[in-house]
Amino acid sequence: MSEAQNELAAQIEALLRQYYENYYRKDLSLRDWRERVETRLDEERSFAEPHIRKIEDWTGQSFTGQRVLVVGAGTGAESVVLTQRGAEVHGIEPYDKAIEILHLKADLHGLPRQNFKQAGAEDIPYPDESFDFVYCYTVIEHVQDIARSVDEMLRVCKVGGTVYIQTPDYRFPYEGHYKMNRLPFSPRWLAALQLLLQGRSTAFLRSVNFVTAPQLNRIFFAHNALVQRIDPPWLQEWAAVRSRNRLHYWFAQRFGIGRDQNIFLKKLPPRSA
Repeated sequence: MSEAQNELAAQIEALLRQYYENYYRKDLSLRDWRERVETRLDEERSFAEPHIRKIEDWTGQSFTGQRVLVVGAGTGAESVVLTQRGAEVHGIEPYDKAIEILHLKADLHGLPRQNFKQAGAEDIPYPDESFDFVYCYTVIEHVQDIARSVDEMLRVCKVGGTVYIQTPDYRFPYEGHYKMNRLPFSPRWLAALQLLLQGRSTAFLRSVNFVTAPQLNRIFFAHNALVQRIDPPWLQEWAAVRSRNRLHYWFAQRFGIGRDQNIFLKKLPPRSA
């Protein structure tokens, strides 16, 4: 890299450290926040790449030549990797500090900065049928209005295109942001009480929608879209470590509910009158 690129990369690293220290240490009070911050400094490789590869393996999806929208683009990891896959990538992100880092990453990697807009999922600033693929990873549980966000993602997706949503299933006995076991099917107030008893902040929890698969299915039912859920072999994986995750293994085996939801919505042509 040139000297200017090295300086830009160093600026991005400093901002990432601050951003994720605030998240892991202040918001979530995680004991291993230092290790998590270090992992985030190479978030394209450590976070985005493995998951995008899973999508490609699950569906046979090729992103080459595709026009992709990343909803909740965060600090830009998925946008960079999808661009490297040959996609024309656009993104929306509501938070000032994240969009600042995203724009700097766009400069570093040669992405058009104007492709990344500060906006929320409830009002996506693009025309109808603008994208072949809409990518929404661990975002729908944070939006203000889940149904409207799904409406908007399907609106900007082309007929025949795909909306991908990954989100926790809050029937499962685990809160993934706080890395905390919880009672199965329990409400948010009980998780908040558990955090208070641990001496941890509940402020971030107030931003989380305890979304479940049945809740999302009711929303999807109102749309003309083919719904496909991908269930990775979590039960087999947990069987190998069930001595450490007895609650998770028992719950998954007993109820057939995994920790995360991986949902693909294929947009169908309008229904005839």
